[in-house]
Amino acid sequence: MRRGDLTRITKNVYCFLFLILALFACGRKGDPKVPVRYVPGAVEELIAAPKENAVLLRWKFPEKNEDGSPIKDLAGFVILRADISENVYEYKKVGSIYLDKPAPSIIKENVVLYLDKGDDLSPPGLSYGKTYGYMVFSINKSKMLSKERVSKVTLSVPPSTPRGFRATPGEGTATFNWAPPLKRIDGSELTDLKGYNIYRSKEQGIYGETPINAGLIVSLTYRDQGLENNKTYYYIIKAVNTLTPPWNEGPPSDEISATPQKMTPPSAPKRLIAVPAENKIFLTWDENKETELAGYRVYRSLSSKTGYSLLTPETIVKTTFTDTNVVPKRKYYYRVTAIDNALKPNESLPSDEVEAQIK
Repeated sequence: MRRGDLTRITKNVYCFLFLILALFACGRKGDPKVPVRYVPGAVEELIAAPKENAVLLRWKFPEKNEDGSPIKDLAGFVILRADISENVYEYKKVGSIYLDKPAPSIIKENVVLYLDKGDDLSPPGLSYGKTYGYMVFSINKSKMLSKERVSKVTLSVPPSTPRGFRATPGEGTATFNWAPPLKRIDGSELTDLKGYNIYRSKEQGIYGETPINAGLIVSLTYRDQGLENNKTYYYIIKAVNTLTPPWNEGPPSDEISATPQKMTPPSAPKRLIAVPAENKIFLTWDENKETELAGYRVYRSLSSKTGYSLLTPETIVKTTFTDTNVVPKRKYYYRVTAIDNALKPNESLPSDEVEAQIK
């Protein structure tokens, strides 16, 4: 058989097999499957609130797709903004948030916080007195957008700084007083002051977003409790013109500090005894049990209940003392006090008086 004949036979076999496969394929029945593209649900509880010269947006993740099915492919969110001060609704994209790279937003427990400073505007920045509208969309990995959620906010001018912010430390506490601001930060009349927030730090100049007060302070005084004695804390205060968070606060006050300290003195030493000996008088008393005790002071007088002078310039830690600066046949009177370890030490009331003399 010639090579050309073999080639023709091989081609015919391939053609026959192709026809058989084509017939089997044409004989299959059923509609082709079209991939389902789910539309994500809209974000929940969208809030836009003034935050100084910016707007803080807050919303929750959608829990389901638009058709009620579980949402499994949420990719992020798209934010639009419009200046609606003149009732002109021309929304423009501010930015996109992706769940795998959420910055500059903050996402915690399916809640999104996004601070819009108007950096995309020319010149950059949002303007006081204007009303801004916001649209937020969910978007999934198939690039499907949800229905929009809409919120609006007027960027009101915040109050200026409270005046005369000062602190008075106490035992485990710090008490604050101040005077209200007189103007807004632009110099206009302040008519919408709602209260104050105080912030605390253990380091100078570093403060978080949460004030120490659980609710807005509406008076001109506040006490911070549960502090550690002999430890310095730092504070600032801000005036607020909104009733609920996120707060629209003015600029912070100058930083002040407070160092709480123990104010309650120790109890008076008990069972003081004076024992005369040769050329000296020996004193002893019961030990005080206070945990913050630093020691004791011993006082002496030549008259009962008056004219006492300190014998121990340095606080002593033992519960005994020997007075060697004595002369025979002279009566001496003694009392002992307890001292704590506060920055400004507290001294107890004196012990009962005792007397002694050497021969």
